[in-house]
Amino acid sequence: MKKSAQQIQDFQELVACNHIPAPLWLCIRDAPAETIYPQHAHAWGEFIYTFDGVLEVNIDQIHYLTPPPYGIWLPPHLQHSGINRNEVTHCTLYIHESLCEHLPKQAGILLTSPLVPALMEHIRKTTLDHQSPEYQRLLQVLLDQLTDAELVGSYLPTTEHPALAKILHHLHNAPADNSTLEELAKMINMTERTLARYS
Repeated sequence: MKKSAQQIQDFQELVACNHIPAPLWLCIRDAPAETIYPQHAHAWGEFIYTFDGVLEVNIDQIHYLTPPPYGIWLPPHLQHSGINRNEVTHCTLYIHESLCEHLPKQAGILLTSPLVPALMEHIRKTTLDHQSPEYQRLLQVLLDQLTDAELVGSYLPTTEHPALAKILHHLHNAPADNSTLEELAKMINMTERTLARYS
């Protein structure tokens, strides 16, 4: 069995037993393209963050996307499913429901401080024992940062301007697009200077 497939199996077994090893527990996974996470719910909150690629989480027919440096917050007992259409490396901070009191009661995108991506990268590369006090302190700092983060419905703004709406629609469907302002302006037959003025 491939490593990524084994990780998905481990994830499914974790959901089935509805248990996490510690009140704060972080798991990093490499998942191949078209990995599907069937609809499920569990008794802990989740902060889902991608290091590269985009993960899509579906809740009541609302699609949340996670291009870095943003992450999705899912409160406990929320039915959700997921898919990554391309290969992705992502991590989930599992938070026991007893620690979710000061976190949002609804799902959404958390606009975190730059410290959160930096901590995620540090933890990704650390060799600390996951049960060690040092490692748990790092996770506690993450929790503190998430508690202070702003919750929004989407990582993209909204607009009634017809030309800008075309760009936002394109970026919603292709969140990994790294087009320059000049390239986006050409897409809607606008000059870069004019687009910059609108944005």
